[in-house]
Amino acid sequence: MTLKEGTFDFEYDYDTPIITSMELIPLDSAYAESSENFLNAGNSVKLKLFIYSNAPVNWFNSRWESPTTNLHGGGQGQTYCRLGDCSVYGGGMREVSRGYWEYYDTLEVTAYQPSGNYTRIVGVRNTAELSSFDVTKVIEVRGGLDNPSAPVVHSAVVVTSNLGSAQSGSATLHVVAKSAVPVNWLTTSLNGPRGSRHGGGQGTTFTACGSLQSVGHPCLGLGNDYWHATQGTSYSAWSPNGTYTYTYVGVTNASNLA
Repeated sequence: MTLKEGTFDFEYDYDTPIITSMELIPLDSAYAESSENFLNAGNSVKLKLFIYSNAPVNWFNSRWESPTTNLHGGGQGQTYCRLGDCSVYGGGMREVSRGYWEYYDTLEVTAYQPSGNYTRIVGVRNTAELSSFDVTKVIEVRGGLDNPSAPVVHSAVVVTSNLGSAQSGSATLHVVAKSAVPVNWLTTSLNGPRGSRHGGGQGTTFTACGSLQSVGHPCLGLGNDYWHATQGTSYSAWSPNGTYTYTYVGVTNASNLA
């Protein structure tokens, strides 16, 4: 270590991590490893990852692609367990011999997702802030939904309560979407007199309209291929007066189509 003009220069004796082995193993309905070389839709696939790094591995990146869309992507920090500190795998990165690390996770492919080839792309980084090259593996999924279709927003209606009374109040957005498979994600953007009030998406419970047939309900007269959910927004007595507008309402279904 050398001090130069108020800065520290460090010399590391650490290597770039190397992914030495990556497997995608199909699991059966009991979460046991299958001997098949394909995954049946409705079950999960297990990732087995082995890494060489003489510095602890503390970051994991992953992308998971279906035949039709990206299912997830991003990175996150990982806990790690050095050799001799843990005898069994308990999550995160575990050093199994000096400089060699293991990592496992599982991902589900639901029966609503399409058949075809699914691709997992992963990479890691160690505590020396050195990153591996990405590694890619493909697994075939069979028995999924053929030709899944995207959902369509059928209606979006706002019902207000106690607004305009100089007191606190609320507004409830009722969304109805048409989809052959369950809808499970709602994305909205709400603007107010002073700009964006909120925006983004989250997992949301939608209920099939066939069971929601009360008078005045947005689902009245619609069948089980329509799905209903609500999103509430509260307003205080200090919220600015004016018009609030949902500039976007979108949904995603269990086939990961939007």
